[in-house]
Amino acid sequence: MAKQRLTPQELDARLKFILGCTLGAILLFTALGILYGLLFVTQPVGAQSENDKMFFNVLGSVATFITGTLAGLLIGQSGAKDIMAAQLSNKEMDAKNTQADKKLESELEIAENKAQAEIDATMARLAAKPDGQMPEEQPVDLDWHKE
Repeated sequence: MAKQRLTPQELDARLKFILGCTLGAILLFTALGILYGLLFVTQPVGAQSENDKMFFNVLGSVATFITGTLAGLLIGQSGAKDIMAAQLSNKEMDAKNTQADKKLESELEIAENKAQAEIDATMARLAAKPDGQMPEEQPVDLDWHKE
């Protein structure tokens, strides 16, 4: 009996699974190594030894690299398709937003023109009034008494 050949999608899925498990295990052992170094290794009083400091820096860099690799692996091609679809929908939304922005800009321009017309009318009214002129007399209520 001959085995059936795996499809490219199945091979890709198995490869991602194996790589994900391997990188996840490396990340786990790195985190455990850092915790072991922090909890069970005797440190000098009031400071950290230079060797331990360098060890933690290297382990931190390795953990960061592996985390990024795992994320890239999990995104893969299916994630790339999702990202492309999201970018296309973003372009459509940007076009709609651009049209809405143009409409708002025209409405804002109209409102600014109205405000400028009111300012001009007020300035004209003030310019028509001679300087130093007293305001018109207002009637005074002479029957008013304070009690």
